[in-house]
Amino acid sequence: LGKAPISQAFKMGTYPAQFDLWNDWAVLEKGVDSELPLTASTSVKTLNITYDRHTQSGGKTDLKRDIRLPTLSKSLVYKLPLGLRALLEGHSGLIRGQVSSSPQHYAESQRNQWFMAQVTPFAVQSKLGHNNSVVWVSNFADGKAASHAEVEILETTWMDLFGGAPKIVARATTGIDGIAHLAGLKEFDPTLDHAQAYACVFDCDADGRKQKHLVVRVVQGNDVAILPINHQHEIASYEVSGYS
Repeated sequence: LGKAPISQAFKMGTYPAQFDLWNDWAVLEKGVDSELPLTASTSVKTLNITYDRHTQSGGKTDLKRDIRLPTLSKSLVYKLPLGLRALLEGHSGLIRGQVSSSPQHYAESQRNQWFMAQVTPFAVQSKLGHNNSVVWVSNFADGKAASHAEVEILETTWMDLFGGAPKIVARATTGIDGIAHLAGLKEFDPTLDHAQAYACVFDCDADGRKQKHLVVRVVQGNDVAILPINHQHEIASYEVSGYS
């Protein structure tokens, strides 16, 4: 008490160029004001997105979009939307993309960040069995069954899904309960070469790009939902039963 106040100055640098995707796999409900979020520092001037797109009308590859970020006076990290719905041009569909920045991310391993995301009105669950398969489709908006939706099981590579002609190995239509009954694995993948395949999704080498796997596709009108049959979307029994 009674002493003069202490004044201390600190020298601080600005945030380096950096950005981070929060989710590399995402599903957004159609008709809801939601987005795929990311963070970026004020040192980043532009985000560069290279992506492939799959909608009800088909696929397109090697699309590009640049996002100019605002110039801010303070050095900070802030949140912003990726603009997934703009990449789909307002449609329902699936995007596989890669984000980079200018200037480049200061960490070399983070300079190219991948994501797989879709906008759809449908929640899709599947059970692929040896003798038969079942796919259950419901509406996100009200939880009710999505009847009269076309359900297909595809044998495909990612490149064929986005830019080629995936092979349809089973097909059915959902009933009033939202359930479609399809052929079992013994009919289209008896040795489980595709159902248990590790299909490279991001940054694949030549062999990875050729790896075929299974995908469930649901189409109703102009809307589509994609459910890859892979470990990222798998529900294991212990997750439900708690190891019991």
